Amino acid sequence: MNPVQVIAVTGGRGGCGKTNVSVNLALGLAALGRRVMILDADLVLANAHVLLGLASKQTVADVLRGTCSAEQAMLSFKGNVRLLPGTCGDLSMAHLTATQQIHAVSDIHDTPDVLIIDTASGISDSTINFIRASRQVLVVITDEPASFNGAYNLIKLLNRNYGINHFHVLANMTRTPHEGRALFSRLSRSPIAS
Repeated sequence: MNPVQVIAVTGGRGGCGKTNVSVNLALGLAALGRRVMILDADLVLANAHVLLGLASKQTVADVLRGTCSAEQAMLSFKGNVRLLPGTCGDLSMAHLTATQQIHAVSDIHDTPDVLIIDTASGISDSTINFIRASRQVLVVITDEPASFNGAYNLIKLLNRNYGINHFHVLANMTRTPHEGRALFSRLSRSPIAS
């Protein structure tokens, strides 16, 4: 059995499109025959279920409280995509330990080929823990100063404090391929990338 490919999709600030990227990445991988699970790890302002047009009765918060299993909270979308929805407006979910986060997905029986972790934006302990638990990190940025600065600082923190030195970068919301390459080039010339 192959290990689960775990991809954290993250960004330095809200509005950069990371949930859209997570959902579209999941749909693309599912179209290739991969079994995909999305963990909506924005544990306070979750919205992946909205983008998929699904209504969530139970969330990761219910799993962590022991009122249901991860399998019971799981939502299915078009066959090969499943979603463990995050929660909205529950501030107690913002301060989970790494152990609590791992517990949220530890009882999944139908192991996916790919687990996409749609993190919360920014630099919180919860977001950092989810990123550190991933094999791959996809940082979503836009050509907007706050997004660029947030992505830069997130990468710098992960590199300097946790030794993560390999990042995939997706330049989102660009009008042309040239704009995307220019944005990536600007980020790669920053001091932490050298």
